[in-house]
Amino acid sequence: MKGFRYFLALILFVGAIGTSSAEVLYRAQYGEQTWWLLGTIHVGGEETKLSSRAREAFVESERFWLELTPEELEKAGPLLFQYGFRNEKMSANVDSELWQQTEAALAEYAIAAAMLDNMQPWLFELMVSVQIAMAQGFDAEQGSEMQLMQWAEESGIEFEGLETAEQQIESMRNGAVESDTEFLTRLLDQIDEGALDMDNLASLWAQGDLDALMALILESMTEEQLEALLWRRNNAWMEQLKPLLDTNDSNAYFIAVGAGHFGAEQGLLELLAAEGAEITNYSSNTVK
Repeated sequence: MKGFRYFLALILFVGAIGTSSAEVLYRAQYGEQTWWLLGTIHVGGEETKLSSRAREAFVESERFWLELTPEELEKAGPLLFQYGFRNEKMSANVDSELWQQTEAALAEYAIAAAMLDNMQPWLFELMVSVQIAMAQGFDAEQGSEMQLMQWAEESGIEFEGLETAEQQIESMRNGAVESDTEFLTRLLDQIDEGALDMDNLASLWAQGDLDALMALILESMTEEQLEALLWRRNNAWMEQLKPLLDTNDSNAYFIAVGAGHFGAEQGLLELLAAEGAEITNYSSNTVK
């Protein structure tokens, strides 16, 4: 029974903790070349802001990457509709008792199951996670990516993208391997635990504790999800970045992606270290 807590980890960002400088931030030094890696999440709270340390790293950099450029992000909505909806209803594919249990469980979080009935399981789960996060006070307008975009606008900076919206959605689709019955059974098993676990996720994020976050993500995901959503994408991104390593320049580069892409053997930090980079932790739980 894996997956739901991972979706929460994807969309959460610290706010309820009350800290004003929570983040996961690393530096990879490759000769004279500096790579800053900031762990992002898509929603935040009223007290959330990136630290001055992150701002300094941003200002000193020459090139900047997000998972998706703002232009690609705008394409995501229509693509979610294109790939995430289907003609058949999930309620027609499962036992009526299971669907009634789903309706009751979602109603506890003010979510109408009927609004999600025509969604593919992966989009259904993502929407449930977003609604639960919003109900607990998290807001996309205060996520770290929105702050980065504001900094970029102030400085006339343009972001490059590591992938397209279509590629990102395809990764989510490839990680979904359950039947409707298996999906709803797992969701019902995890939804209350996942909602209660939000404070724990937020606390780990505030502490900049990448190891603990990765342990939770690895525990929460299937091998298929890990391959589709993390490892395959990490390696594809590194293939794009490797030519810059070969230039041996003295520039600074800034990469802002979900922190789940940083840890483990196929994480970006290990992939950069394998190329010869020296990794230093500048996260919230460190003092530099």
